[in-house]
Amino acid sequence: VLDRSGSMSDDVGNSMTRLDKAKQIIENYLKNEVPDGTLVGLVAFDDEPSLISPFQPVNDAYKATLRDDLDKITADGGTCFHPAIEMAITNKDLINNVTEAGTILFVTDGENNNSPDCKLTDVIIGSAVTLKTRLVKTEIGVDVQDESIKELFSQTGGETVSIDSNLDVKKFQGVLDRVFQLCKCDEEGLQY
Repeated sequence: VLDRSGSMSDDVGNSMTRLDKAKQIIENYLKNEVPDGTLVGLVAFDDEPSLISPFQPVNDAYKATLRDDLDKITADGGTCFHPAIEMAITNKDLINNVTEAGTILFVTDGENNNSPDCKLTDVIIGSAVTLKTRLVKTEIGVDVQDESIKELFSQTGGETVSIDSNLDVKKFQGVLDRVFQLCKCDEEGLQY
């Protein structure tokens, strides 16, 4: 679940934007951490969520498609992430094909600013618990203090990793390694 709101176009140095950093996270995750056969999809959001790449088992060809789809994403609009997380949790292709615990890699740089009343419902959080879905939130330069995200974390063993926008490449890779480790779950939905 990728933030493509306008603030993601902010420069973080070295001719890179926050969106560039976020894309790096996802590309590295796909390249180095996602084994063939894993069900993967891409949801992006600004004011509204969009299913960019449908959830399906990944292979080299689909990884290339995902990278192409990722390259086309541009930053614009406000930030409203709850519907995007809901879309990822309740996607029918995902629900109908899930056979083991999963992880949602959620990359953002901010709080919801489109609808302050927007929150994940108990039903959505319950679906995440039933499907043994963990949320790994990767924050670029911010600390997202959202009560419904905190509730989802407490119910599913979610984690947060904060990334300073100005990290050098070596430190950035170290943070990515932490994110990827958090995304690994066993069949019980527990981190290993």
